[in-house]
Parts: sequence; C-alpha cells; structure tokens
Amino acid sequence: MKFLEAILLALKNARIVKSRRGREGGYELRRPPAEIVVGDVVRLLDGPLAPFGDAAELTRLVRTEPRHAGLFELFLDVRNAAAAILDNTTLADLLERDRRILVARHEEADAPPETK
Repeated sequence: MKFLEAILLALKNARIVKSRRGREGGYELRRPPAEIVVGDVVRLLDGPLAPFGDAAELTRLVRTEPRHAGLFELFLDVRNAAAAILDNTTLADLLERDRRILVARHEEADAPPETK
C-alpha cells in the first residue's frame, strides 16, 4: 500500500493526477488520457528510459571512451528507440492496445477447435 501511495503522490506532484477526499474520494487524471505521454510517466517513476544511462551520459561516453565506444553508441540507440516509442504513445493509445488484445483473446477463445 505504501508503494502505491508513493507512486500516486509522485503522479500528483507532477500534476498528472489529482486527489479528492471524502467518501467518494480517490485519484483521477488531470488531463484526458490522449494528452498524457507514457514516456513522461515512466521517466517520473523510473528515471532514465533505458538501464544503460541517460542520453547525455551515453553521448559523452561515445565521444570520450577509448574502448567500447561502439557499445555505448548501441546503448544510446536502444535508449533513443525506447524514447521514441514511449514519447509517441499516450495513455489513450495504451488503453486501445489493451482493448484490442482483449478482443483478440476473446475471439480466439470462442473460435472452433479446428481453427485454433
């Protein structure tokens, strides 16, 4: 419970959600899901998008490391690819993905056995 409260507090401080007290209280989004980018939420909760470091640090390593510059460049490419996907996906997109997957699962479960 404390872990969830910490996440909600971070989202509230970042003005992504708002809280309401009382019997009907809870948390809700401040903006429509189509206006909230997944990359912003991930960065807020987890820090840099890739486990290899942030873009500035990786760029510095590519430019300065006498060994393994190619590896650092690869890590930078991975980080940039992840950022491109997450920064172009909204919460609304995520909800649509969930809906599409659940519909496909339901259709697969209802399909006749010979088509499975």
